Amino acid sequence: MDKRMYDLLNNVDIDFDQYEEIPLSSEENKAVKSRILKEIGNMNDNKKRKKMSWPAKRMIAAVLCMIILITGTVGASASGYFGQVSEAFKNVFHLDDKTSKVADEEGSMIGKSVTDNGIKITLDAILGDSYRVALVCTIEKEDKSEFDSSIKKKMKTMEFKSEDIFIGNTSGFSGSEYFYDADSTDNAFQYVRICNGKDKFKSGMTLNIKLKDIINYGTEKENELLVKGEWKFNVPLQYENQSKNIASGQSINVNGIHLKLNNFSISSVGIYLECMPDNTGIDRNSDLSDASPYWLAFQKLENIKLTFKDGKTMTCNDGTNGAFADKNEKINYFANMTYDKLIDMNQLDYVTIHGMKFDVAASNKN
Repeated sequence: MDKRMYDLLNNVDIDFDQYEEIPLSSEENKAVKSRILKEIGNMNDNKKRKKMSWPAKRMIAAVLCMIILITGTVGASASGYFGQVSEAFKNVFHLDDKTSKVADEEGSMIGKSVTDNGIKITLDAILGDSYRVALVCTIEKEDKSEFDSSIKKKMKTMEFKSEDIFIGNTSGFSGSEYFYDADSTDNAFQYVRICNGKDKFKSGMTLNIKLKDIINYGTEKENELLVKGEWKFNVPLQYENQSKNIASGQSINVNGIHLKLNNFSISSVGIYLECMPDNTGIDRNSDLSDASPYWLAFQKLENIKLTFKDGKTMTCNDGTNGAFADKNEKINYFANMTYDKLIDMNQLDYVTIHGMKFDVAASNKN
């Protein structure tokens, strides 16, 4: 190993006040102890203890630094507010102890900051599945000073003057966006954006975000400029996608109207449903407006019931819906629903749509 590495490590200037200390579990403590003892043992010469030289001490220090980085002994968000995915999404998806674990396992901390005009925005974390990406940002002044007191009072009527988001080559997402204050005792506030799409998101795609100016669109002062600046992010999608497609071309009869399930994808974050008129009753090459009986039938499917292994249930009926013509000019209807509360897919038993039951455990990942 290059001895210059030790000098570089000694010259690293770390402000530990910026980091949140997270205690290790008993298992992690054992693992750390085992690694340190192993490194010390490797330095013994023929099992004879020798006085440890300064370079050897440096080696132990380097090992400890690497263990901290690998095991996550110090969990930190030096540039943003949050330190864990579950912290970032705690209020967004109303997490409890069990679903916090799901969020930490499936989501990804980003911690990338961009500063403009003295305002720092940090992309804290992302979480998603095949058809949606949720992200949380922290907004604060670079000098940590307070915003004008009126800003936090206007959060319900705030938005970015312009917001351009691309995932891969796709843009124009539906879904929700809002500001809120996760901690009233600090001088920061948060921005939440949930991007729903009908084209699959895949790990490795690039998430490009461009945000400009925060304005108040309330009735008192329409489009009042509150925070000026422009912030751009470019990060890869890194979350663990747990989506399952539980449909395989089943036909559903809705009051005499037959719809074919092309895609019925479910995850810990939400549901994506895609149908098309079945073989009879409509010229599927016709204009979408001619398909109104099928559109009305499809809307009746947007009342989906989730049943968990403990017998508890949850109903989903609120989301984005629409129609489109596929590459073969066939009419398709879709609905994209994001839960208010994150779920544990391992605890989900089955899903019911218009009386048809789908076993989740027997389905494959999407």
